[in-house]
Amino acid sequence: ILLDGNRFMESVESSHRFEQDHEKTEAIRHIHLDLAAKNNWHLVNANQSKAEVHQQIWSLIKPYL
Repeated sequence: ILLDGNRFMESVESSHRFEQDHEKTEAIRHIHLDLAAKNNWHLVNANQSKAEVHQQIWSLIKPYL
């Protein structure tokens, strides 16, 4: 399962050099999306409410329990 979505900009740490590099962060996001496609990972939109993310993850893992 890959949690994906737009960055939560209010949580970007100003003292963290890699979080300030938005181009690098976006490039890494695309690497993860490519890995997800190649490995058939499920994508969950992380920009939903906590309850919606929880429900989507639960619906993906429930059949395996």
